[in-house]
Amino acid sequence: MTKGEIIKAFAELGIIMADAASDSPFSSEAKWLRERMDDQYLSNKWFTPGNVRFAVKSLSHMISRDNLEKWFNIYDIQSIRRTPLTVALVMAGNIPLVGFHDLLCVLASGNMALVKTSSKDPGLTMNITEILGRINPLFSNRINFSGEALSDYNAMIATGSDNSRRYFEYYFGSKPHLFRSNRSSLGLVVTGTTDEELRLLGRDIFSYFGLGCRNVSKLLVNRDFDTDRLTELWSGYRYLSEHQGWSNNYRYNRALFNINGVKFTDGRSFLLTENSSLFPPLSVIHYQYYDNPSDATSDIASGANKIQCITGPGYIPYGKSQQPELWDYADNIDTIRFLLTI
Repeated sequence: MTKGEIIKAFAELGIIMADAASDSPFSSEAKWLRERMDDQYLSNKWFTPGNVRFAVKSLSHMISRDNLEKWFNIYDIQSIRRTPLTVALVMAGNIPLVGFHDLLCVLASGNMALVKTSSKDPGLTMNITEILGRINPLFSNRINFSGEALSDYNAMIATGSDNSRRYFEYYFGSKPHLFRSNRSSLGLVVTGTTDEELRLLGRDIFSYFGLGCRNVSKLLVNRDFDTDRLTELWSGYRYLSEHQGWSNNYRYNRALFNINGVKFTDGRSFLLTENSSLFPPLSVIHYQYYDNPSDATSDIASGANKIQCITGPGYIPYGKSQQPELWDYADNIDTIRFLLTI
């Protein structure tokens, strides 16, 4: 397939996805996809219709024609392989369509994808690829889904927990690979951060119930910052307590903090507590004070191997952590360059 064919097909897919995520889908393909999007909640209670629409809308922006052309121009077109290799994709299922970018990279690099979806997100990726195959039937021969043990592949991209990564290394490490494990994201709050910026930061924290690696789970705040500001500014997320899974975690962690004498601020749907860990339990947000910018820089550097992204001044704008661009690679490893060199 040529660069032009790939760009044309994915740009058209992006238009359909944007339509499907809109208030009133218009095209028949978008209506078909929207029905399946709204059904995801039936098999995964964390995949609410709103979260699925947000994921599909974000991805539709990612694969706009302008973005695709800009992305392709970063790489040497002649390097795109004429004889495709098979790349196994072991996808996570923490948020909707989290493996889409890896699939796109495999196809964009001229290779074939052997996909093993997560049991938490088994259908939506298949639905998207069905549409892609109807846009350009050549893609149908380049994407296969496996429900069995993976075999007959040339390289692997796998995403999971720290424990999963050890499993990946043991069983699949002999072939070219990208293995990803636990990461989370950081929010930097400085003197002068406005209320509106803090509201946007709330989106980085609470979208997808905070389950994504690009969700902010810890705040670095300057010493004079009043964390009580956040309870009112993030009051719009109190609806999260209507979700049984979230509510169970919130009530459990609040009780645990009370039993153990842990100081916390109760946001009535979330808990704020001072802690240096990047990985709080669900419904809890950690924060850590810094006295000067160099302290914040040092803390970021010391945890860099577990930080997926950072929002705040000098980093990703508040509110945009879960809207990455094509060139925002997981773990800061260029997936396309990996695929072009296997």
